[in-house]
Amino acid sequence: MDGAKSNRMRWLPKRGGGFTLVETMVAMVILSFGLIAMLAMMTAAMAGGRVGKHGTDAARIARDQLEVFHRIAWTDADMAPTGGFTPQQIVTSDVEYAGAAQQEMAYGLSWRITNHPTDTSIRLVDVIVTWQEGDDLAVAPIRRVAMSSARFNNP
Repeated sequence: MDGAKSNRMRWLPKRGGGFTLVETMVAMVILSFGLIAMLAMMTAAMAGGRVGKHGTDAARIARDQLEVFHRIAWTDADMAPTGGFTPQQIVTSDVEYAGAAQQEMAYGLSWRITNHPTDTSIRLVDVIVTWQEGDDLAVAPIRRVAMSSARFNNP
């Protein structure tokens, strides 16, 4: 009788040495939700990095223009008071892709130079850089970076 029992037990499947199909499927679903969430976070991080890069580029353009005004002569025509903001000049930011330069972003650059209200040896310089972030320019917000400086006439 003992031999018949051991013969029967030999054909029964053994339990406890692995995962069931349901457990594996639940683990796959949980893993897929985690991967989808990571993909969404990566996409948002890339978009945020792009916005940050454009803001940094705009600040660099504004700073460079202020530096130009600090280097030119006080009597130069470009240093004369403008009476308002100049029409926008377009400055582009290019990136190299596949061996060729491509325009990444176009920035509008304008400035205003005014005399100080009480001291004629000081001129106030304001620079504004604008750009639109996004693919659809009809709904994309206009972003701005503004910088101001004062120039002293040191004869």
